[in-house]
Amino acid sequence: MPVRETNFSASDLASNLKMFEKEIVMLVLSRRPDEKIVFPELGISIKVIRTKGNQVRLGIQAPETIRILRGELAFEADSTEEICALN
Repeated sequence: MPVRETNFSASDLASNLKMFEKEIVMLVLSRRPDEKIVFPELGISIKVIRTKGNQVRLGIQAPETIRILRGELAFEADSTEEICALN
């Protein structure tokens, strides 16, 4: 599925959800060090710990049942699971 970056606010996104039914929507937010993004229904919070050059250090709090992987590892894990399913 295509991913499209959008600058809608959360309320705009909710009110225009039908427009995005067949797409994955990426909400883009700006945060400074020590600021958080929270997903209260999921029990997840992401805190910007530090920025240095083009790197950002994040702290993630989530229930133990939530699997958290870096993007490049998630793709590897998906490929490994597909290979294991074939064997």
